[in-house]
Amino acid sequence: MSDFAPILDAIESKQIPSSFADLFGPMWDKSLSRFNTQETYTLDFKETIPLNFSDEYGIGIVRLALALHNSYGGVIVFGVKDRSQNIVGVGQIFDIEVFNRLLSDVSNTKLHCIVRTLEAPDEPKRQIAVLLVPKRGIAAPAVLTRHFGKYGPGTCWIRDRHEVLIATDQHLAMLYSKRSNPPDRTSNALPYPVHRSLPPSPATLHQFVSRRNLMDALWHWFVLGDQPRLYLDGPGGSGKSTLAFEFARVLAEIGSDIVSKQGDRVDYVLYISGKETEYNTQAGKEQTFVLRQFGSSNEQFAQILYHSGFLNEPDLGFQSDEKLDELLSELFDNFSGLIVIDDIDALTRRKVDTGEEQLLIKAVQAGKRTRLLYTLRQPPSHAKRSAVSVPGLDSATELPEFLQTCCAQFDAPMPVGQHIKEIETATNKLPLLIETIVWSRKFSGDYVEAIRAFKERGGDGARRYLYQREYDRLQEGKSRQLLAGACLLVFRHGIRTPVSG
Repeated sequence: MSDFAPILDAIESKQIPSSFADLFGPMWDKSLSRFNTQETYTLDFKETIPLNFSDEYGIGIVRLALALHNSYGGVIVFGVKDRSQNIVGVGQIFDIEVFNRLLSDVSNTKLHCIVRTLEAPDEPKRQIAVLLVPKRGIAAPAVLTRHFGKYGPGTCWIRDRHEVLIATDQHLAMLYSKRSNPPDRTSNALPYPVHRSLPPSPATLHQFVSRRNLMDALWHWFVLGDQPRLYLDGPGGSGKSTLAFEFARVLAEIGSDIVSKQGDRVDYVLYISGKETEYNTQAGKEQTFVLRQFGSSNEQFAQILYHSGFLNEPDLGFQSDEKLDELLSELFDNFSGLIVIDDIDALTRRKVDTGEEQLLIKAVQAGKRTRLLYTLRQPPSHAKRSAVSVPGLDSATELPEFLQTCCAQFDAPMPVGQHIKEIETATNKLPLLIETIVWSRKFSGDYVEAIRAFKERGGDGARRYLYQREYDRLQEGKSRQLLAGACLLVFRHGIRTPVSG
């Protein structure tokens, strides 16, 4: 039996055994009178009980408890030196009522920890205090709701081996999973298979750059939300397709440990695209999107069925509307999953039926739980409450990392100081435009020249890709005349816009 089995059992049952041996027997070295294990995902040693929870040490215990709760649950043992694992004992009582009230006061969770005093089997007899932190179920991660010590609202902690870390987008999959087994504990259970069909990443950059808040919104919607569909809307080049792809990729990788609050597993993850063109930042021009998969609702339905294994490739173009509808019902009634439909407004622009309502009805009426994730440029007027906007990069948290990633991949020097501010202004912090400037820096003397070239001529292709669709949607007549008049006013008076310069 694993040495940690009693601790995992205690976390699962939310009860602390009444004797030291029942909880710590396998990990206690009688000959040396010490623990024979190090701190890990579910176990932490502390030498003393905090006198209060307002000083740095007490705040650290709150932080540790929230991290354990967010991760795999855990046991904090007070009265043990964490380096030597020798028991020194405790001389006071851990006030569990004050501690639990504080956890509820500073966070969004009603966390109910329990504590028990156990007598250690060494000589002379000493007592330890064992605090059991339960594992969070299928619920939103615990975050601070107000300032607490040096930490601000929204701070979320996780336990990684023996450390407490502030959660990043790399931890979101774990936070929204079942967290059925700590990584350092082996399991004989075979992973639940997840069928997947994903194209190559639509991103130019090989490394995905964090969009923490947006990715958190996607995970929250998929695992905890009630809406069967969600729209990612934003201007061209804002990274909607890349964000949707990265979410689908990670979900497909760890889907065996993802369960909705209704108890549904993930059976499949699909990503299809109606995108007609893409912008090549290195060539500086718009080009046909070679991976486009559908140009009508029926083609879209056939692609969903093909990539889910319900249609063979030779049968793609030879199914009646009735047959496609029947097969979609069969898919939705028997399997749960995610379908990403990229650039759905490629059909809207041509005034072609998008198939959105038909798929929504299928998802609502189905016996299983399929979620639909769409990307488009304009906010959906018919589903505003089911939309998440994808803006430009955040200046403080996302832009610096994105610039570093671009420079590393394109072998260009990193901009500094005022050049970063000028890039922000010239691009409105849209990833595609930033890539264009950093790439052009390879062929410019400095960033001043690269930004000037982008404003005057080098960014024409990118701007056309970003805004031509919106211009084409304007009706002939006053709309275009009004836009032309505004542009004339801008040029005549030297007014500069954030993107056009």
